[in-house]
Amino acid sequence: MSSIEQAFKNFEKNFQQARELVGLYEALEKIVSEALDKSDLLRMSLVLIVSALDYYVHEVVKHGMVESYLGKRPKTDKFKKFSIPLDRFLHTNVADPVIVQEWLKDEIERQFGWRSFQKPDRISEALKYVKEGDPWSAVATALSRQREGIIAHLNTIVDRRNRIVHEADVDPISRERCDITKEDVKKSLEFVRKVVKALNDYINGA
Repeated sequence: MSSIEQAFKNFEKNFQQARELVGLYEALEKIVSEALDKSDLLRMSLVLIVSALDYYVHEVVKHGMVESYLGKRPKTDKFKKFSIPLDRFLHTNVADPVIVQEWLKDEIERQFGWRSFQKPDRISEALKYVKEGDPWSAVATALSRQREGIIAHLNTIVDRRNRIVHEADVDPISRERCDITKEDVKKSLEFVRKVVKALNDYINGA
């Protein structure tokens, strides 16, 4: 199994964990009083699926760039412009390809580790290190939807995740917590899963 396929497999595991949180919410609905707010389980699920998307893109970029270095996939224009600090490179044993691969992975993580690859525009820019083209056109074709609609849908999910993480999911006008339903979260989970599957097929040339 390639490293990129392993990244997708890891996403699937995270997807299952996010879905299990919704399952736990549903189980508690049947046995716990409505007076006890269980909605944070749904918020946790939404946060997890966006984090899973982010991690997937990070792994694809890292391993895809290593594959490009090894000649296993075409080198994109953005890959060719990837900057490497000379002082770090000079301390690497370039005669050993295994050491160079590990060093390149470390350097990619050092430069990209602090970035978030959640919003469609960020994902698009990141994937240009691995493959030329517009991933969202490919996703739109795979999902039989309009490109702009997919981008808007994913932006809405990520914006909600950000509100949960950074603003405690509080509405800025009412100052009350925003409503969240299991139906909406289930739909969001499935949508992100379909997007990642389509992105994975796009990266692998399917």
